Amino acid sequence: MVETITLQEALGFSAVALLLGLITARFRPDLRRAQIVTMFVIVLGLGALALLSRFQFIPPHLAIAVIPREICLLIVALGNFRIWIAFLGNVLLARRAVPRILSEVSMFISLAVYALFRMDALGVNLTAITVSSTVVLGAIVPHRRLDRGRRPHRGSRQHPLALHRACDRDQRHDHHSEW
Repeated sequence: MVETITLQEALGFSAVALLLGLITARFRPDLRRAQIVTMFVIVLGLGALALLSRFQFIPPHLAIAVIPREICLLIVALGNFRIWIAFLGNVLLARRAVPRILSEVSMFISLAVYALFRMDALGVNLTAITVSSTVVLGAIVPHRRLDRGRRPHRGSRQHPLALHRACDRDQRHDHHSEW
């Protein structure tokens, strides 16, 4: 069952996203179709969320009862993220040369934060996940012994062999100067 406050918050965030979507469609005609489709998906997600708040199709005592709500919230959140990122990248920062990968990285970060937020809201212990993943990664990642004597300075862009050749040349030059 979807609580009324959840529906109201989703409507509030989506109202801002729909307004930004209309602004983006107005200023960027080449993105108009994508923005309209995304706004339609948000409205469908909100409609499904409203339907779930009125009717409860799965008995609440079952653990699977939260899945339809989470799917609807994910659909609404994906649409919101797409519109916000499109607005920022294509309207607000339109005059700057913003790389396209910035929007993809922003989408990834938004989804990661959303997933952490929703897991916390559902009662998942994030500390246990963090500690266990750190231990697993520590066991997987091989430890390498760095031989600092053979490698160039960290800030150097030269190949390690190029540094040795330069040192050999300097030694030969010094050796020839003694004659």
